[in-house]
Amino acid sequence: MTTAAVASTTLWLKAEWQKVREKTFPQVQSNLRDASADAREPHLIKGHEDGVFSVAFSPDGNRIVSGSGDKTIRLWDTSGNLIGQPFQRYEDSSHLSGIELIHAGGD
Repeated sequence: MTTAAVASTTLWLKAEWQKVREKTFPQVQSNLRDASADAREPHLIKGHEDGVFSVAFSPDGNRIVSGSGDKTIRLWDTSGNLIGQPFQRYEDSSHLSGIELIHAGGD
């Protein structure tokens, strides 16, 4: 293939790509806008004042515990209602890498 043929093919490909882009790009943008507008967090629990680093469910599945950068640990019911007051026992949130709930039953 000659240099002129390569240049001609390159120009043709660029022109074809521009046509495809002009046709599809607005539709892709529209679809992304629609999808992001419809995206919702189905069960958002509000209460922490900073990012949540760790979450765990109780063994019976009726409670949720969460630890956050706001240096609190919070206990929730599964409807997202805070149970009691936040625990503020730790000083450095960077040490909170995981939370586990243990259960001591009356059996």
